[in-house]
Amino acid sequence: MGLLRIRVPDEAPSDVIFFREIGDIGLEETPLRIRKDGLTAGFELLDINLHIYREGQEIASEHSEKQFALSREEALGYLTLERIPSNRGKTLPAEPA
Repeated sequence: MGLLRIRVPDEAPSDVIFFREIGDIGLEETPLRIRKDGLTAGFELLDINLHIYREGQEIASEHSEKQFALSREEALGYLTLERIPSNRGKTLPAEPA
């Protein structure tokens, strides 16, 4: 999902929201080019925020506003806290974390 804040001459700033499927992403940095048609000619881009989601949950990146460092143990603890309640009553095979 992308959120653009733009200003058209002689108008107040406005927000433009867009959604695009970007396909598979891996661990390597991948350039992303997105084109948004239908914007008024002469607009000024004031701000842009991109949010990437997988299965309804946002994927954190180095650009995430609320990013904070975790130790390996803390990260594994969060994975455990997410896995147990979301699979309540199920028997699941072991997965590498």
